Amino acid sequence: MDERLRRRRKEVIRHNGRVRLLLFAVLALILLSAAGVWWLSRSSSLSVRQISVPVLEHVLPAEMEEAAAGARGVNLLRLDVGAIEGKLRSIPYVREVYVHKRYPDGLVLEIEEYRQFAVAKLENGTAWLVADDGRVLQEVAGDVPEEVATPSLLLAANVEVLRGARLPEYVVACLPILSLVRADKYWASDHPVARLSVSATGLATLVLVGGGEVRLGDRQRWQTKLQVASQVIDAYLDQGKSLEYVDVQTPERAVAKAKGADVP
Repeated sequence: MDERLRRRRKEVIRHNGRVRLLLFAVLALILLSAAGVWWLSRSSSLSVRQISVPVLEHVLPAEMEEAAAGARGVNLLRLDVGAIEGKLRSIPYVREVYVHKRYPDGLVLEIEEYRQFAVAKLENGTAWLVADDGRVLQEVAGDVPEEVATPSLLLAANVEVLRGARLPEYVVACLPILSLVRADKYWASDHPVARLSVSATGLATLVLVGGGEVRLGDRQRWQTKLQVASQVIDAYLDQGKSLEYVDVQTPERAVAKAKGADVP
């Protein structure tokens, strides 16, 4: 009995010794790994030396390099890519951006550009290219593609336009109208629209190329309003009449007035 206890005691001691040795090895490995990471995070071998920028239509390489310049010389392990992405997003034409670390010493910039959506005109005569979410891209300089220029967007006098900023929310809410009238599903293409006017209170009005207005009102039910207005215009044209306006702010009770006629 005593011999069995002695053997058991020896086995327990050996087992505990192996456990302690394993724990010591794991601890040593952790300490060595931490020391290695600490050394690498301060090593010049992982400092950013190369920044790869894409070839884009509107964003210049110099703009991207300037925004990412703060990363040069910074160790990749300590580099805050979020800060670099934030600077790149401040470039007006940058819609989305991803900064990828390429070890041992590089960064790769992946950028999605905004597309020009419409021309926003101010009463002072200036015109700006804007994106579909209301981001102001640049002041118009030179020719603009027809699909972007027409219909144009006429802004109220109190709207302040700044490059890289967004148009007021009530204007942005009306931008889907431009997409709808450029398509054939909800608006007849034989009723070309010259411009979309948005008042200071957010009321939308379409001005037709041949004259006449389509008063859409606030930001609700654009598709239904456009369909009703298009049908009313067709009915008046079939009668040989030209419209001065059609009011579809409440599409179930559309009101129209022919040119030269009394107000109904």
